[in-house]
Amino acid sequence: MDGSQEWRASPRIVMKPEGKRSTGSALHWHAEEKDGKQRATFTQEKKFDLGRKRIVFGHLGVVLNVNVLLLPCVKCILFIAEHCSLRVVDHLSELCKVRFADSKGCKDFKLKRTKCSAIVCNVLAPHFSSDLKDDIGDQKFSLLIDESNDITVTKLLGIAIRFYSRSKKKIVVTFLDLVELPDCDSTGICDALKRSLKNSGLELQKLTAIGTDNASVMTGVNSGVYAKLKTEVPHLILIKCVCHSLQLAVSHATAQCLPRNLDFLIKETYNWFSHSAIRQARYKEIFSLINDGQAPLKLIHLSQTRWLSVESAIVRILQQWLELKTHFGMARHGEKCYTAEILYGMFCDKENYAFLVFLKHILGEVQRVNKKFEAEVQDPTKLLSDLLHLIDSMKSKVLIPEHHHV
Repeated sequence: MDGSQEWRASPRIVMKPEGKRSTGSALHWHAEEKDGKQRATFTQEKKFDLGRKRIVFGHLGVVLNVNVLLLPCVKCILFIAEHCSLRVVDHLSELCKVRFADSKGCKDFKLKRTKCSAIVCNVLAPHFSSDLKDDIGDQKFSLLIDESNDITVTKLLGIAIRFYSRSKKKIVVTFLDLVELPDCDSTGICDALKRSLKNSGLELQKLTAIGTDNASVMTGVNSGVYAKLKTEVPHLILIKCVCHSLQLAVSHATAQCLPRNLDFLIKETYNWFSHSAIRQARYKEIFSLINDGQAPLKLIHLSQTRWLSVESAIVRILQQWLELKTHFGMARHGEKCYTAEILYGMFCDKENYAFLVFLKHILGEVQRVNKKFEAEVQDPTKLLSDLLHLIDSMKSKVLIPEHHHV
């Protein structure tokens, strides 16, 4: 970031005798406590004029001009904001004082959650937002949008922006905003998106393209988000998520062509062990006897929203096919469980094994291409080549030879 843009925080702090304090900036400072009980009070106004120092923070390339008074805090807060939860800072500050007692900087290091949150929200966030706005300038840009739920089941709209960075001399994709959605329909999403652009100082007419998943609320022809934005931005381009398209293609193909019992086999094999420590211990003993003391790898849960996750689950079951078959053969007599009886019969069926081997190779190729599209750094021309090669490979495995030209 441009080091010439100074972060200006007033060093002026006023502490009143009654314990109330005022400050010239958005940053609130904690007064040092005496014996952990009484707050230090100042009978007169104190001003700190310690000058400024330019710091660079690691791989982020963050350059800030800050007061020397803030220097120990800023580096720590940037690290926490990038890698940790803010709650960590309560213990981290005390740990630094204990482990680096001979350091004057650590001895005077005072940073807790309240102060850390205030600096992140009121100092660092405005600095980075302003820097991002200046970097974009009046250029055209594209947006990547998607809905999500937080831990309180509140609907949110995540927005990432793609533009040419003048400072980095390359195209970058970075976080722009996270907006709460009062309504989850296309109108609510469009309103939230426009509001976010306005707050960020960006013009809607500069928007060239949006990238979304294939949900109807986003891509609907008549009333989707893209259709509504298209009426205001005629040149707008829609880019659908290739990864999501691959997921849907695999899901529809397997739902129509593969036996339903395979889905039962994968799900119930995992469920058999998921809530029983006794069954896991018994299986571990059987696996150890068959494989000369080795421990089994855990079975993988099948995701309800991403069908390509079944590829890793299938691979794990095929690796332990004999051991699982032996376990269920013993469990059907030991536990007298009907589920174990069904699963044992399915593991004895060679047709199920053949289907899973076939699926393993098909899904393995799709997963390989899917991960390439998910990678942060890729050559677009190479991605197109990989996608076309995947289509040709699927045709050679699924279609009858005389239909390969389709």
